[in-house]
Amino acid sequence: MSNNRNIIHFRDAVMLEKGIIFSAVEMNGIFFRNFDNREAQFIGTVNGEDEIKDNLHSYAIEIDENVYFIPLEGKGITIFNKTDDCAILIPYEPLENLEIICAYRLDDNILMIPLNSKSPFLLFDTLRLKYEELDKLEQNIWKLIKKDGFWTDAFDSMVDKGRLYIITNYCNLLLDCDMKTLSVDAVCLGINVLPGSMTEFDEYICILDNNSTNIITVHKNTKKISTWALDRKKEGNEVITVYKGDIYIVSPQYIYRIDYENQCIIEEYQIPEKFREVSTKYRLIAGIKEIKGYLWILTASGGGTLLFDGTNISVMETSTSDDIIRKIENNRKKRIVRALKSHFQKDLIIQEGYFEEARLDEFLTYIKG
Repeated sequence: MSNNRNIIHFRDAVMLEKGIIFSAVEMNGIFFRNFDNREAQFIGTVNGEDEIKDNLHSYAIEIDENVYFIPLEGKGITIFNKTDDCAILIPYEPLENLEIICAYRLDDNILMIPLNSKSPFLLFDTLRLKYEELDKLEQNIWKLIKKDGFWTDAFDSMVDKGRLYIITNYCNLLLDCDMKTLSVDAVCLGINVLPGSMTEFDEYICILDNNSTNIITVHKNTKKISTWALDRKKEGNEVITVYKGDIYIVSPQYIYRIDYENQCIIEEYQIPEKFREVSTKYRLIAGIKEIKGYLWILTASGGGTLLFDGTNISVMETSTSDDIIRKIENNRKKRIVRALKSHFQKDLIIQEGYFEEARLDEFLTYIKG
């Protein structure tokens, strides 16, 4: 059995009926893990890319025989073919680094929502392998939330019946975008509301307020707004979702089950402490999907997957072989060397082959000396 040092991390995954396909944070590689086995099988690296290339992904979307890995930080979309077990990178040429917070399948296209104004709204044609910039949509959004030339990080978004809904951490607006006309309407959620995660429930959009413990509901057609004041402790990095017909809030400490009719918490389930100790730069929850009656909660930290059956919560870690762990560790060291070379430039001369044989602390001593 693998030990703790064999745990690998990921922020993106496609959950199939038999297992998970994902890319690792620590190296440029594609993995498959069977739901019944904690050990992941290494499939291969992205063709044309070095193993230490930084292509950190945020979303993974399955269309037919391909899995499309969407960059949280990277040059473009990585396409993995499940039949041939090969992957290629389709770069977005205008930018060296794309930052995408959310992505959705629209027929044979993939809609990508940028993390911030540094990247454009994009539509990727999976048949022609071409990117299209959605300039009109971006301009209409900017008219509503532009301030000092910028719109800040997107918090969450969702697609429903040809409409795109976006909330950002800049303002208290819900943006309602018609994907046919690319027109955009804005719904004000309240003066002191700071919108966070959202989900759909029947004819409503349910939004967590990051400034309180409240849930804000917006009727999709009438745009009528209601506020549910929940009696609970406020925690950061919370996500709202629907499971088995009920609304749930997933926080670092608890999973809360919400009674829609009475607008209150009816159950709370404590998340294992091992998971709660994990911190992350981005969202705590990278993805949630119901499979075979279970709620699979993919953590942004990547250290484990929460499995919830409506009563019990367990943490399922993902490990791999000793050989892959050695590659991952070597790649981590190479990244440090690359960063140090860039930082010190002419003042640093690294002896050929020295670092591969030395421990990190020895190397840092060598740098200081």
